[in-house]
Amino acid sequence: MRIMMLENGFPPEFSSRLPYEMAAGLAARGHDVVVVTVPPRRYAMASVPSGTQGKDVELADPQGVCVVRSGFSLNGSSLPARIVEHLLVPLVVFLAGLRGPLPDVVYASSPPFFLGWSCALLARIRGKPAVLRIQDVHPDALVRLGFLKNRGIIAPLEWMERRLYRAMDQITVIGESYRRHVVSKGIASERVHLVPNWGPSLPPVIPDVREELGWTDKFIVTYAGSMSWAQDLGTVVDAANLLRAESRIRFVFVGEGAQKTFLQERAQSLGVSNVEFLPLQSRDRHLGILKASDVCLIPLKKRFDSPSVPSTSLDMMACGKPILANVPLAGDLAVLLRDAGCGFAVEPEQPQVLADAILRLFSDPERGRAMGESGRTYLRTQLSLERCLEQFERIFRGLGTSSLAVERPLEV
Repeated sequence: MRIMMLENGFPPEFSSRLPYEMAAGLAARGHDVVVVTVPPRRYAMASVPSGTQGKDVELADPQGVCVVRSGFSLNGSSLPARIVEHLLVPLVVFLAGLRGPLPDVVYASSPPFFLGWSCALLARIRGKPAVLRIQDVHPDALVRLGFLKNRGIIAPLEWMERRLYRAMDQITVIGESYRRHVVSKGIASERVHLVPNWGPSLPPVIPDVREELGWTDKFIVTYAGSMSWAQDLGTVVDAANLLRAESRIRFVFVGEGAQKTFLQERAQSLGVSNVEFLPLQSRDRHLGILKASDVCLIPLKKRFDSPSVPSTSLDMMACGKPILANVPLAGDLAVLLRDAGCGFAVEPEQPQVLADAILRLFSDPERGRAMGESGRTYLRTQLSLERCLEQFERIFRGLGTSSLAVERPLEV
């Protein structure tokens, strides 16, 4: 089966592990996989390979995946730059998909929201079925974050969301709450499948960075990921301020994002010396920092009660580290931590509550180690790549005839 995957990014971009492993895994199972994406963006990686900027380039992936990179790379991480990017990338990918080989199925990940529309239109033009993968629910998440407040804008986007779901032959989601959300939009439950994100394939050797970074005698509390508006990172800085008297506890922020400068300025204004910021790391070094940590953080703001399970949580579980999440307690992440026994969640935007939770783990390192081992076991037994690939294959093969996408392409 030839599967065309429309993706917002692909390696060497740091955050594209999931589409890479899915594409490589399907190719290893004998499928012909074509990934259509854009050139690497500087803000998402340490460096951009020469020869890819602003050109149409076909790269033969070492795992047997054909990667078509088309268009140009936008490198701003500010809110306006990201809005422009979320509008332009779906258009560029759609045009490149039109020029690609005829697929048996067209698949896309969302967000960006309009990449789903690229998938629906491309499938209709090609007369093939369409499958949407929902990693986050838009526009709902933007409304909850406060970015969208005008009902004159929200209502049309919600209408487009419903039409997009109806245009899809099948939809996969990463959490049960997302599944309920899609079904609530009038989509038959048998067309909505819960396929969780899977654990990463770790390299055979993960670098030991603890001594290099001067953490030998420290209790390291790490946040590694995007520093954007959804993350409750100001609370983490405030918790560090509350724990400044405990000299062994050190807070580490790893990555980039629109809120990084604000966080650095906040830490400086508070005069805290137990906080350090590191730039975006290579994949191996990122894993090395997680492995060197004693506790890993996942923070989400209170109003962002979208039931998200950040993929970075799977990296933390794979590295055998306990997870402390200051997130909405009703979300899918809090449920995952309870089910896996790999950590716990506390109310967001409560610095003292977060500081107390960190102190409990600091005072009981054996508890943290047990949580980390539970997470690693759960990932291996319940969230393996092979199990998820089997689910995707059943969905793709169950599409049967390509006439489904033509019969129900963009109906109201």
